[in-house]
Amino acid sequence: MPEATPGLVRCPRCGAGNPSDAEWCGQCLERFGAADADASDISVARPEVSRAGELLTWTCPACDSPNPMDAETCARCGSAFTSFFARPEKVAVRPVPSGRAVALSAALPGLGHWSLGRAGAGVARVVLYLWTLGLSILLLTRPPAAGRAVVRMVGIAFVLSAAGVWLVSMLETMRLADGDERPVLPPHALTWLSAALSALLIFGLLGSALAGRGAP
Repeated sequence: MPEATPGLVRCPRCGAGNPSDAEWCGQCLERFGAADADASDISVARPEVSRAGELLTWTCPACDSPNPMDAETCARCGSAFTSFFARPEKVAVRPVPSGRAVALSAALPGLGHWSLGRAGAGVARVVLYLWTLGLSILLLTRPPAAGRAVVRMVGIAFVLSAAGVWLVSMLETMRLADGDERPVLPPHALTWLSAALSALLIFGLLGSALAGRGAP
């Protein structure tokens, strides 16, 4: 085992010497103190470094594209090499009693997120819930005479979606109140849900209109 040199720290993985204040190895990119790091920091993808003869490259975790070691950004997606080593910033959670946050979420999905300092996520859930619930009431209570069955089926889909948003918001609020920041559903899932419901609404109204034309 190589002897320690004053002012240098030896990498436990490859044995390369690095400045004593280095956060990761300059040769193999092993992060020093990774065992003591937060779990959220360990889960961050790191560039994979490989050597082919004298050529040293790093593979971008965002798009899996190889880049020369001296490239500061990925040639394909533009991700900065150093961005994969930055510690993710944690959003401070307000000291709100868990019972109160859950009660707010039960009253209106999104209010629990808002009370815990997640204003963006809270607004998104409030808007999605009110949109799905409002349209479901409109479609079920005032369906057109022609194509009524089609419109009511769309209304039932919106009712189920509103119930799903309510339930997921409750579960996420409980997690946040316990210090667990993982979402029950990834953020893009709500976007896909909104797009799918919009398409369903359009096709349902078109089906109702076509049924009205075919009615005697």
